[in-house]
Amino acid sequence: MKKLFVMLIGLFVLAAAALADDTMTNPGFEMVTGLHGTFADSWSGVGNVCEISVTEVHSGTRSCRLYRAPGEPATETGLNRWYIDGSGQGGAMLSKTKGWISFYYKAISSGQDSILHMYVIPMSSTPRENTGEQRTDFQVPRVHIGDGQWHQAWVKYDYSSVSAVAWIQISPRVIGEGEIFFDDFGYTLYRPAALQIGDITVFESVSYAGDSGTIQAEIENIGDYYYYNCYAEISLPPYLHSQSGDTVYLSSIPNSSSRNASWLVYGNRDQAVDTVVVTIKNSSRIIIETKTFLLKPVMQASIPSMGSMLEQGETLIFSCAVLNTGSAKLIAAAGAISSGPGIQVESVICSSVPVIPPGEAETLSWVLKAASQTPYVTVSLCVSAANHDTLYCQVQFQVCSNSVPPAPSGLLGAKVENGAAVLENQKVYISFVRSDFGYGISELKMNSSSGWITAGKMPDLGENNIYILRYHAVIRRVCRT
Repeated sequence: MKKLFVMLIGLFVLAAAALADDTMTNPGFEMVTGLHGTFADSWSGVGNVCEISVTEVHSGTRSCRLYRAPGEPATETGLNRWYIDGSGQGGAMLSKTKGWISFYYKAISSGQDSILHMYVIPMSSTPRENTGEQRTDFQVPRVHIGDGQWHQAWVKYDYSSVSAVAWIQISPRVIGEGEIFFDDFGYTLYRPAALQIGDITVFESVSYAGDSGTIQAEIENIGDYYYYNCYAEISLPPYLHSQSGDTVYLSSIPNSSSRNASWLVYGNRDQAVDTVVVTIKNSSRIIIETKTFLLKPVMQASIPSMGSMLEQGETLIFSCAVLNTGSAKLIAAAGAISSGPGIQVESVICSSVPVIPPGEAETLSWVLKAASQTPYVTVSLCVSAANHDTLYCQVQFQVCSNSVPPAPSGLLGAKVENGAAVLENQKVYISFVRSDFGYGISELKMNSSSGWITAGKMPDLGENNIYILRYHAVIRRVCRT
């Protein structure tokens, strides 16, 4: 009987120890007894400012406020579970090396380049952050900063296969500048099934882009158990309709997996911007999450690579590819071209298109003529559309004389002939055409097994002929070497 009693006591102690280990003490900062100094029990502040607040709480009467002002000299601003470095004891840190940390936060502000973190830090038995393992990091989404709401977040971590990890530190941090409140932390080995809406994508119907397409929403189960019986609903603008109704039923979604909800949608998508709203609901039709997707055209304009050095009198086709990477039609896309002295528009090939469907592209083009010599001239292009902001592009050209340099002689020498300065030897030939603004364009030719070939061109050499002498000297040194 005594032996049985001792065994029962032992089992009770083990169960109590396991329960204590799974429970994060003082998760909501309510206990301030002086056990760990003047801060909340089981916690310690890092840097400045870390304080207990009674003005912003998720539950109870207290929370933790982190505030880091611009120019704060302290190395860090944050919060830790209480412990003594080098003591060999875990203090209030967790000994569970695998699981989930949950918490609530309310982000008040953040600098443009600042980040609000919640780290899970693997600690050694020293204890110290010297295990060689990376921190697990959660970063507060910028859309939550300043929205005035409390949000719950979950951080999943797993260091169970790393023998060097003995303890787990819970460490919110403000990097840069910002203000945030934390409350109601918790630990669990397994997270209950939980749904969220992932990517929302439009897949256009072949030959009917912008008029027919499938809107697909990824419904993710980020928990550790199956989720059964949920609904995905879509809310469309009045000019669009779904062929099979607005609701999709999903019987189950495996843990750490996802299912797609899809709607075949008809209607003319030609607005500058409109919204589609996807909502997931549980089996009782209670809303779990709502996510908005924007239907809009996204115009991109690009000018293909072309030679920037032209001869006087030369013509070229100047083109611009206009691509619609959005989810609605681009209406009345048009280009307008302008140029400084030296370049003129000879003719228009195509300067506008009525519609560019999603995922498609059109080319706008003009014929330009190099009318007069100039060292630099800018050609500007603005591309507009009835339902999109205007885009601007620029290209620079140089227009030089159309004089033809003399052919390579294969002899070492320097000369001015046919309106061009020439430096050459048996292997290398460089010519500098004389233009109104100086010597340029420069053309480099090399004597190959198949004869003289152009190796490259330079825009200009400048007006001072001393540069020619310097180049000549360099060529002679190279060839003699």
